[in-house]
Amino acid sequence: MRFALEFEFVNADIPLDYRRKFLSFFKKAFENYDKEVFEQLFGEGRISTKPYTFSVYLGQVKFERDYISFKEHKKAVLNFSTSDAAYGILFYNSMLKMHNVLYPVEKNSMTLRRISLVKEHVIAGSRIVVRTLSPVIAREHKKERKIDNYFIASEEGFEKVLKENIEQGSKEFFDFDIHEDLMELKVIPVEVRDTKILHYGHKFFGSIGRFVLEGKPYLLDYLVKAGMGARRSQGFGMIEVEEVTE
Repeated sequence: MRFALEFEFVNADIPLDYRRKFLSFFKKAFENYDKEVFEQLFGEGRISTKPYTFSVYLGQVKFERDYISFKEHKKAVLNFSTSDAAYGILFYNSMLKMHNVLYPVEKNSMTLRRISLVKEHVIAGSRIVVRTLSPVIAREHKKERKIDNYFIASEEGFEKVLKENIEQGSKEFFDFDIHEDLMELKVIPVEVRDTKILHYGHKFFGSIGRFVLEGKPYLLDYLVKAGMGARRSQGFGMIEVEEVTE
């Protein structure tokens, strides 16, 4: 399921680290709607991975040193997608309870004005061309050293780490082993560039642009609906289908 949420801001300036503000909005919405669901998603015993992704489109903006400023309309569109219809319904119902509610955002406030269901592509082919709606993150986590290494699409190791992220993030959502199919997946960068990201005070790199994905149709469908790579539920890895071929 895929939704588009239109937000309106009171002031023209928003934080550079804006994704975390929308995550805060999500948490408040779920907490208001169903505390049990909130605990499952965000509480101490929360599930480690979530079957959704999102992106934020800000329109015409100017990036200043410490903030982002809207040039024209003080509006943003949040695109949300999930591979699990049950979560999609919960998300929609939660957002309805926040409709037209003024929500504070670091020296500003935003209001959810509109929620729309977006038609999804039917993927029956084994090759698709996609474009990113939010940066794709390939993260290699070094647990023993408590550090993360990030790979951009032009670097050796990007596809390997990306597949590891996909496998780790999908274990809870398939009742069969997808490892062999995932190893056969091809991720081909096309018109891709790297982008610097600020998220929860940390800076790292991701990749934006177009990719060709070749693999099993069910796997391609999952990536389009749930996102591709690491940190999907934090506003990264959302992709949109431009072309489907056999």
